[in-house]
Amino acid sequence: MSKVKHLIKLLLKCVYINNIFQFHIGKGSGIGAFSRIIFSSEGTAKANQSIRIGDNAGVGRNCELHVWENNHILIKDNSTLNDGCKLLGDVVIERHCLFSANIFASSGNHYAQSYPSLLIKDQDALILSSESGRKEHSKPIRVEEDCWIGYGVFIKQGVYIGRGAVIGANTVITKDVSPYSIQVGSPNREVKRRLEFTPLPAISSNSDEHLPYFYRGFDQKADALKISRKENVIFVHDEALVVLAGDSYDTLNFSGLVNKNVKDLEVVVLWQGKYEWTLKINAGNFDFSLLISTSNIALSEQALALVASLGNEMNKYNLICFCIKNRPNVSNSLGLSTIALTRSRT
Repeated sequence: MSKVKHLIKLLLKCVYINNIFQFHIGKGSGIGAFSRIIFSSEGTAKANQSIRIGDNAGVGRNCELHVWENNHILIKDNSTLNDGCKLLGDVVIERHCLFSANIFASSGNHYAQSYPSLLIKDQDALILSSESGRKEHSKPIRVEEDCWIGYGVFIKQGVYIGRGAVIGANTVITKDVSPYSIQVGSPNREVKRRLEFTPLPAISSNSDEHLPYFYRGFDQKADALKISRKENVIFVHDEALVVLAGDSYDTLNFSGLVNKNVKDLEVVVLWQGKYEWTLKINAGNFDFSLLISTSNIALSEQALALVASLGNEMNKYNLICFCIKNRPNVSNSLGLSTIALTRSRT
């Protein structure tokens, strides 16, 4: 379906969109009747704002996605929001998440104690009148892959929800959520775990027990795994994150496969937001060993953004990111087989 036809279909369902140029909706995705897609900014061209919904994702009825200047909402592939959800400001929902109804998440805030004798609305205006105030106002929210958020949950600004978490109905999330934890209450507290999240120094694509540590950006749907494991890999989206044990290592080893129809795939490898390599990989099987001493330490914006996208708790692990720089128009262009950290002999 073309973008124009898709937008007409949404208008017929009384979906309100006040800026179609900053809005994107992917293939197979839908938005329920009477939902609102709102861009609040005086200048649309320079507002630096966007709302993007990936492929095969769903937004229910009477939902609201609302951004201001310098805000971005991103709902990635195969994630769904039920009726009455509201996402405001800077919010990223990774792949394969399930949101129940009437969930509220906002990266913004009001100010009651900055100038306590003034009206709250006047305090807001004072804070947002300065460049520094506007910059600090929005604290992004990120929900990692495979999370299930229950009915009526409130998510406070700046919160990071780790992969695989389950949040009980009416929970008030005021602090970061550990991967695979089950949380309830106001404020949120952990009551159980889906599994013990204990990253290893080495992981393999063929082990189900290792799948949680292929943390973000891998195609882990059952039908995709059935195909990729015939090649002993897991396919990578544009950017993929691996979480490994947090001890001290100096060598990164990884193997995989580049699609035979791809020539000179360019991949940026980031380690812990501190080390960076750019590799050109030919079609076929590959095997790399990268030493810290060979890293380009002049980090890119991509590396810095990776660190900023994770909760503080995650910094105790070794974080490895694989970013496809020159994305070819070929599906399943990159697959990873094994990733391991080792210490070189001295």
